[in-house]
Amino acid sequence: MKTTGLTPDVQPYIDMLADRWPGLALSTGAWTVVFVVVCVLPRISDKTFDFRNRVVSILHAILSAYLTFFLVLLQTPCDIGGPNTRNQIITLNVSAGYFLYDYAACSLNDLRNKHFDAMNFFHHLATVAGLLTGLITQRSGAELGMCLFLMEVSNPFMHMIHIFRELGYNDSPVAEANKALFAIIFTFARIVAGPVLTYYSMICPRTHWVIKVGACGILLVSLLWFSKIVAMLGKVFGGGKKGGDRGMNGEKKRK
Repeated sequence: MKTTGLTPDVQPYIDMLADRWPGLALSTGAWTVVFVVVCVLPRISDKTFDFRNRVVSILHAILSAYLTFFLVLLQTPCDIGGPNTRNQIITLNVSAGYFLYDYAACSLNDLRNKHFDAMNFFHHLATVAGLLTGLITQRSGAELGMCLFLMEVSNPFMHMIHIFRELGYNDSPVAEANKALFAIIFTFARIVAGPVLTYYSMICPRTHWVIKVGACGILLVSLLWFSKIVAMLGKVFGGGKKGGDRGMNGEKKRK
């Protein structure tokens, strides 16, 4: 997938995303604007902060999975620790800007509610640190892009679990099918493929230590979430639906 040959109106923004710091500023501002737009949309403006922010998170997850698949996985899937390409910088900036926005939004909401989600905090910290390190060192776009794909590919289904719950459809067949899809995709992406990517990142001498620590941190958080997912599915499909819902309340509050 190429990022050239676009319309004159779009190409300058793509070029800016390919420039590390202007691109990061553009991305962060753009995701903030998306949230503001979502907040005023009909049938969404009266929903909770959690609902509205998850709509933005779903948009990012779909865009990030698309970009990482076409711009990273199909481009240089094995060049771990190598120099960042133009397309990798675009991909890193799109997601780094989102996570900066999301961290600020969640932190302000937690401050308003006098609540601190430690797991969500460390998840954001590890992700932002890794992405910014890749932009600063201008290396490791390949493994960071693959990590983003594995992180984001299951996230639309995860966020839909909470959206179905707020809409009152938590016990519907569609909602339960969504839970099953989330568990399957999460397991293959985070628990099967995740450790393999973490291993190759750890043994690569070119990968910065911050990225290695972040990869281990994300893997640890994924294992903790996986244990909750197993408990949730056991209760939901074992007949204890209410217990299953409580099991998901601790599942990745914001991503």
